[in-house]
Amino acid sequence: MISHLSLGVSDLKRAAAFYDAVLGELGFVRVWTDATAVGYGPPGGNDALALKLQSGPVVPPGPGFQPPAPSATRRR
Repeated sequence: MISHLSLGVSDLKRAAAFYDAVLGELGFVRVWTDATAVGYGPPGGNDALALKLQSGPVVPPGPGFQPPAPSATRRR
């Protein structure tokens, strides 16, 4: 099961400012930061979304891309 999503960005400072504002409205916060990436998730939790600085061109996903959706864990 996929537990988080990482996105490549060409301008980390600009992307982080955008996601700080947008995800803050959804109840997520920045849970970690380093020189080349930032992570967002619920307060006190792990990251569900990471933005990672890319040195080369950043291209959008192609046809058929679907971001993961959380689901309940099944017990067997």
